[in-house]
Amino acid sequence: METKKYEAYGKINFGDARVSKRLEKTLETMEKKPSETICTASADRYEAKAIYRMIKNPKFGTEAIIKASRTETIEKIKDRGEKIVLLPQDTSELDYGGLKGCEGLGTHRGKESLGMISHTSIAVSPKGEIYGLMSQEIWTRAVEEHGKAKERKNKEINAKESSKWLETMDKSIDGIPEDIQAVTVCDREGDIYELFRKAQSENRAYLVRIVQNRVTTENAKLIDYAKNLESGGVCVVQIPRDTRNSRKSREAKLSIKFSQITVKAPRNSGYGSDETITAWVIAAQEIDAPEYIDEPIAWYLLTNIPVNSVEDAYEKVQWYVQRWKIERFHFVWKEVCKVEKIQERDVHKLKKVIVMNSIVAMSILCLMYLSRVFPDIPCDVVFDEDEWKFLYAVVNETTVFPPLSPHFA
Repeated sequence: METKKYEAYGKINFGDARVSKRLEKTLETMEKKPSETICTASADRYEAKAIYRMIKNPKFGTEAIIKASRTETIEKIKDRGEKIVLLPQDTSELDYGGLKGCEGLGTHRGKESLGMISHTSIAVSPKGEIYGLMSQEIWTRAVEEHGKAKERKNKEINAKESSKWLETMDKSIDGIPEDIQAVTVCDREGDIYELFRKAQSENRAYLVRIVQNRVTTENAKLIDYAKNLESGGVCVVQIPRDTRNSRKSREAKLSIKFSQITVKAPRNSGYGSDETITAWVIAAQEIDAPEYIDEPIAWYLLTNIPVNSVEDAYEKVQWYVQRWKIERFHFVWKEVCKVEKIQERDVHKLKKVIVMNSIVAMSILCLMYLSRVFPDIPCDVVFDEDEWKFLYAVVNETTVFPPLSPHFA
């Protein structure tokens, strides 16, 4: 029985039904062998040629693919009956140093680097179920822009690369029903006054880990003020593994402090001395950290969602922990789907293959966390009958099957 996991992509209107049907089949092919190139993943050279024809087709664009992903993700959120959805967003560099013959590539890390930049948002439940990909932008940075950070700092937000955080907040929220609270979640790079200001004026929710020691209307430094608050209690959170620093997942005991504050606009913002935003700051500071931990956790979170009790603060800390899901997406994208191993000689074709890999990586990640969040869910929610029976037979070394499909566990 053929899986219909990517059926939504077979219905995209590219102006040519053959293109959308080929996309559906291509995603199925890529998922079967996510670490392989298109040539080696294809059933034969005829399928490989058909995929490359699709990639070359000017009607085949990435915006429609991302839009289809967002639509499908929103439907999943509505089906779950969730009233809160978290929207983590983050940036990742794509290294294509080996593609010196690829026309249109730019720099990504240094003047001599060769690659692209991506900025992605995903949808996650407060419990940790991953719903899907909400938005993704991929661009090149001109070599001549390297070393001009000071010049860019004085530009308007719309002229800065950091505007991606504001634009992604718009794109990821687009289409989510008003009765579902959509919360933009960012790490320290998203600590941008313009994002807070935009969210306040447009009544949009955010939760951001801050790094800027901004000035409050009481002329206190925000982070210093948060550090010195009285502890409201202690909570225990599960810290996901850190693959970059080779650290396993662990439990951490955090002292929680919180307060409502009003922050002044930065001096160089041009908004005027009376410009402010009102929000809540939460300090989550690790206590009794293991000896092998060089830097105990010290998170300073800013949110415009009211924090009226220590339970509210605990909740927001748990939400922030879910931000790691987007890092897990980047891990699957690069290490499982091998997105940085793509071989294309044209940057426009390269982007198309990158986005297709994003859809496959997200599908793999959704399945992985679905089994963790809901271990008792019947496996036929995801697998067809012949698929789960094949797996059951292999794992249990039997040809006798239960009357109902077994759970993931």
